[in-house]
Amino acid sequence: MVNHGYLSVKGKNYYFSSLSMNNKVDKKKLKKIVVRKEYKPRITVDEAKFKALKVAILHYDPITNELGTALAHHQVQLRSYCKENHFIALRNHYEDYPGVVVGELNLKVENTLRAATKNASTLILHSYAAEADISIIKSILALADDVEHVILLHQGFELEQIESKSFAKLESVVKKSNKSYTILRYLATYEQIYLRVAKYVKTASLFKFPFQEHKMGFIAEADIVDAVLRILEAPEQHYNKTYTLTGEMLTGEEVAQVMSKVLHTEIHFANVEPEDVSTFLNEFGINKNIMAYWLAAWKHPELLAIRSRSLKKLSGKKTWRLECWLELNSHYFAMAD
Repeated sequence: MVNHGYLSVKGKNYYFSSLSMNNKVDKKKLKKIVVRKEYKPRITVDEAKFKALKVAILHYDPITNELGTALAHHQVQLRSYCKENHFIALRNHYEDYPGVVVGELNLKVENTLRAATKNASTLILHSYAAEADISIIKSILALADDVEHVILLHQGFELEQIESKSFAKLESVVKKSNKSYTILRYLATYEQIYLRVAKYVKTASLFKFPFQEHKMGFIAEADIVDAVLRILEAPEQHYNKTYTLTGEMLTGEEVAQVMSKVLHTEIHFANVEPEDVSTFLNEFGINKNIMAYWLAAWKHPELLAIRSRSLKKLSGKKTWRLECWLELNSHYFAMAD
């Protein structure tokens, strides 16, 4: 199941959710609707240095798709791999970038696992810490002879204080791979949270989420892209380091106020009480490992309010403010149903 993606309608790209990716999926239809978002650089990079980079990405979701698009735009030598039916979506995603090599992983064949990282000095992973993903990552790292540097992106936050066996195991696999690593942790993205509630904002003028009384610092997918681009410019400076990425700190009431301003309609905030968080997240369609982590995290909401300046230091840019992001993506809310 792909939780979110983009739909092309009359030349414009729109957000969609819950696209079935089972074996009965219409591959021709999938090829038509899964499209690449236009990439607009926010930061300047050393183009000559980037052209010399050889990077492999395991694609599972829009975050790595957007990151791959950015790297392809900067003419990085990019090898991108995926699993099963995602192959068609991924191939279509890069159809305008002839320099990108797209492959499909056969998890039972060692040669395809080696091919995923052949000639790539950097491997970029984004994982929700599912047991199957961890197993795949462990196998690929064991066979990735050419890879020197692993960049891991994941949604675990304050793992030293919030119990999360799955994310701790994920980080452990990367750290024990005998390769240099850089880990980027984040709480959630605007796309993951706000686009999932778009239909409720439109139909009920309601933003409902378990903020409690604390502020949280969600970030945009583009913020993650900017951070990774900076790391790739000087990877040695970031070897064996872990960064926590946070953005604009807002309460639920403040989020509703920003939505009201941008969408030109009064949006009300409704908090989800602690005893109802599990039911809400299940209805929200959250990955089970993310849900388990969040349930643990909500027992210590003060930790979710911790602000880190790592993202600004990495990218050299201010993070996306929610108001600016909403202005750019307001059409998603207009067409939500």
